[in-house]
Amino acid sequence: MAGRAADPGDAGGRCGPLSTSSYRHFWPRAPAAATRAQPERFGAGIAAPDYAATTLAGDTVALADLRGAPVLLNVWATWCAPCREEMPDLQAIADEFAAEGLRVVGVSIDQADASAQVQRFVDDYGISFTVLHDPRGRVTRSFRTIGVPETFLLDGEG
Repeated sequence: MAGRAADPGDAGGRCGPLSTSSYRHFWPRAPAAATRAQPERFGAGIAAPDYAATTLAGDTVALADLRGAPVLLNVWATWCAPCREEMPDLQAIADEFAAEGLRVVGVSIDQADASAQVQRFVDDYGISFTVLHDPRGRVTRSFRTIGVPETFLLDGEG
């Protein structure tokens, strides 16, 4: 754009994270945050990252412990309107496919002091599937999420 310095946050009107190569386009050297070690990539045919978090009751659940069953992993937050909209559908999926072995696991990324709010959300929506609370956002780093909601389907091998 003429008369305006390039803004690294301006991706031509598109939103989204800038990659390291995008930073290099604007700066000769990428900022430390962009060069930090990234989690391994995963996708079809590649095992999901190791991940564990606690339930609202304080029990630890690790994805490795759920191997052998397909897992629908949903990352959400109580303040997220699309998350609230999809919760009844996730509960319906959990109910419909439980007999086939599907495990639905919701991971709330709400802040640490929001446990009561997360519990109230679970109660209000009648959620019976496993809900984990990850206030430190480890799931966002492990699964490289960029927002909420995000959902991953893991096969029985993880």
